[in-house]
Amino acid sequence: MKLSLKLKYIMEKDAFEIESEFKPEKNIDIVEECLRAQMGAGSDSREPVKKDVYTIVITLDLDGDVFQVASDTGNDNLTCGLMAYFLEKQ
Repeated sequence: MKLSLKLKYIMEKDAFEIESEFKPEKNIDIVEECLRAQMGAGSDSREPVKKDVYTIVITLDLDGDVFQVASDTGNDNLTCGLMAYFLEKQ
């Protein structure tokens, strides 16, 4: 079974919108655990995409506790940075 959480960062408002299949009280834990799982993945030299709104989708496969992250940032470092910024703003 897979559940997902979508973070949308709106630059103009410096705000996040969240859509989640998890219980609301678990959203921060999911983002934290996903970010921990990304540590040690190395740097990403790709040029980040410059946008007004960035979208990050975190999917957790509950059968194997495996995270998958998809984003439109163009760069994994920017994706992780936005996830960390989301946690900071909570």
